[in-house]
Amino acid sequence: MVVSMNDDQFSELLKRIDGLDKRFAEQDVKMDKRFAEQDAGISRQLRDFKASEGDKYMKLFTYLRGEMATVHAELKAIDLKMDSVHALGDVIAKEHEDEHVERLAMNQQLDRHERWHHQTAARLGLQLDR
Repeated sequence: MVVSMNDDQFSELLKRIDGLDKRFAEQDVKMDKRFAEQDAGISRQLRDFKASEGDKYMKLFTYLRGEMATVHAELKAIDLKMDSVHALGDVIAKEHEDEHVERLAMNQQLDRHERWHHQTAARLGLQLDR
């Protein structure tokens, strides 16, 4: 379906389009002005923040960085102490194992000597208590 327009209707349509274009241009100018005001306000607030609160936060940040370095150093010292505790535990475990092996060997030797004593006593006709 084809719609046809006469010159008057077309002129009226162009006027309406021009009116819309003018309104959009006005809104565009208003929005640009508002954005510029908002940008200036934010820039001013940021500048004020840096001048007053920024110093406080920077001091806090510097203090916390120093505290974290101290904590890190203390944790490193604890880690070194724990390494020495583990090494000492290994030494104690090794000594315990050595003593256990030595005790087993001594028990075998004692059992052998007791057996020999009983054998000797039996040949001599003596009775030993167990």
